[in-house]
Amino acid sequence: MGPSVQSDHRMTSPQPRPPADFTYNDLAKAISAPRAARYLKSAEAMEGESLHLAVELYQHNATLSAAAWSTIADMEVLLRNVVADSVHTRHSSVGRSLSERWYDAPNWFPPHNPWFTAQSLNAIKNAKRAVGDRGPGSNARPPEGRVVAGLSFGFWRFILSSRYEHSLWNPAVRRAFPGLQGLSGTDSRAAVYDRMTMLNNLRNRIGHHEPIYEPFTVEGRVLEASQVLHDGVELIEWTNPRAAHWIQQRITFDTASRAMKNWPRRT
Repeated sequence: MGPSVQSDHRMTSPQPRPPADFTYNDLAKAISAPRAARYLKSAEAMEGESLHLAVELYQHNATLSAAAWSTIADMEVLLRNVVADSVHTRHSSVGRSLSERWYDAPNWFPPHNPWFTAQSLNAIKNAKRAVGDRGPGSNARPPEGRVVAGLSFGFWRFILSSRYEHSLWNPAVRRAFPGLQGLSGTDSRAAVYDRMTMLNNLRNRIGHHEPIYEPFTVEGRVLEASQVLHDGVELIEWTNPRAAHWIQQRITFDTASRAMKNWPRRT
């Protein structure tokens, strides 16, 4: 059983209301009519004046998104470092040149088949360019961590897909998740990949200012943000229980979500 998500009782203030003179038309003009219409549709199912509630609902969604984003950021940094460190160790173990880093060549591990896709290679190229990393042989290369930080959460999730189960997961990354040692290589990789996929989708949903106050569908599955965060804490527990407890104690999403349920009551 994974750790339960605790509410942060420090957040007790009521949700702020938008200015009375900021109307639905103002919202539609600010964020576009089609986007505003999504909040109006939800507001119409609630008691009260739906146009004004749509404005409140958008503001509340922003509060929820900020709370979720803080937790996801903690998880993202930890998970990318766990995977990157594992891949770095694997690269070192196959006897590559000390001047070459794991992201410099796409075919460094047996059976020496390229494992980066064109999209991955482009992401690495952009991350290296952004920090001035000119590759092997150049002077004063920036720390590897700067390139690691420049690669998206989706990049690290992709490394855990089934195509890399035998080349990366089993020989390198799997050992970084001792909480799953009772599962097979296939099942343990799938469990981590699934949790990271859900977190990545929630992250992207927030980044694109999509509603997270109601269930949403990802790859045919109906999800709720609170459950994705709960499962994310359990994912962290599989690799670092102390960090999982620390993240759990700092979650504020449940408190923010509960405030929404107190206004207005759904019909």
